[in-house]
Amino acid sequence: LRRDVIMDGYEILDFIKAILLLVVETTSYYISFFHARDLIHPKSYFKRLTDVKEMREHIRKTAEIINTMTDSNRVEIYASQLLFFKRISDVWDDEHKTVLEKSGNDAVLAESWKNYRFQFPAGCHFEDVRNKKTGIGEALQNALWGIDKANHGLLRGIYDDYPWTGESFKNDEAMIVLMEHLDKKNLSFNSVPDDILDIGFTYLKKSYTNFGCYP
Repeated sequence: LRRDVIMDGYEILDFIKAILLLVVETTSYYISFFHARDLIHPKSYFKRLTDVKEMREHIRKTAEIINTMTDSNRVEIYASQLLFFKRISDVWDDEHKTVLEKSGNDAVLAESWKNYRFQFPAGCHFEDVRNKKTGIGEALQNALWGIDKANHGLLRGIYDDYPWTGESFKNDEAMIVLMEHLDKKNLSFNSVPDDILDIGFTYLKKSYTNFGCYP
């Protein structure tokens, strides 16, 4: 009986150690994602928490819509392609606006490729695809292919696989729902910093890898 009591005591100590380790790991996790200055300023900290929550929900919904359209095990990749497409389109829009403001609305200067991180051939912007009512999957695939080609392989690894003309994505009504959802959130650098987007992509990858679906 005495030996059993001693063993129970060790088990309690192990339990306490496990709790302390969990607290340390959780604290380290949040410190790695939230800058120290944000922890000092509650308003910035809670805004950041809200931003992360909104980004995760937006990504979850994107993947959920795609999941209803295909039984492919590559939903994570398809969602990543679309989110990155929206990201670089919104970044281009911000840069275009800045060039116009600084140049006094000089249209020639605003069209110069040197002013942009990414090049968009005609008809390859997110808005071009979103405004389509039919053939949306084909328009999306042509846009992604055009962007990849115009940027000379800069986006290789992101757009290596083009599934958008497959049977799963020929339902224009479903594609319209998907594009309209993506359009709800501005993904420019000013709206969504890199670290917030990275957290969202990490959530997407872990959710799909661990569960095969999105909770």
